[in-house]
Amino acid sequence: TEGGQGDIFTFVAATPQQARAVMRTALQYQPDIIKIFTDGWRYGTSPSLVSMNEETIAAIVEEAHKAGVKVLTHTVSLENAKIAVRAGVDALAHGIQDREVDDEFIRLIKAKGVAYVSTLAVYEPRNRTELYPGLEPVLEPAIRESMNRPEPAASEQAAAGRAERWGRLLHNNRALFDAGVVL
Repeated sequence: TEGGQGDIFTFVAATPQQARAVMRTALQYQPDIIKIFTDGWRYGTSPSLVSMNEETIAAIVEEAHKAGVKVLTHTVSLENAKIAVRAGVDALAHGIQDREVDDEFIRLIKAKGVAYVSTLAVYEPRNRTELYPGLEPVLEPAIRESMNRPEPAASEQAAAGRAERWGRLLHNNRALFDAGVVL
């Protein structure tokens, strides 16, 4: 998990036993959905924080499904997406970015009926300091001010990495769409 970052409500589970205990607590809050952070790949910019194996994910999914609650994952790498799909999640969020999807993954995601959420709007290369017209009135003044500051120039290597990930996201979205995966 990415516990402790921001004001998110996070439980930590690294084993199937911990997952079942955490789910007993989480389900008491009657969530509409459970999101699990199964993939610690940091877009190739820092060490991976991969934290969940298939058995742990499967335990979370089993407990959630018993309660009629769907499970989605934060998963952006191909191998971890395969693990999450085999474990029975309902949806993968944020798009596979480390490699192009392969035939094995396409067969697996289709067979399991897992939805794929690419989150393209987050990763689309654009000027991140530009405010959309309807957004300005609802932002706090400090946030508006920070958005109007020029973004520091990114290194060429970082920009190239983002461009590569964007290309893979587009390729994977198209391949999965063409294969009939629910997007």
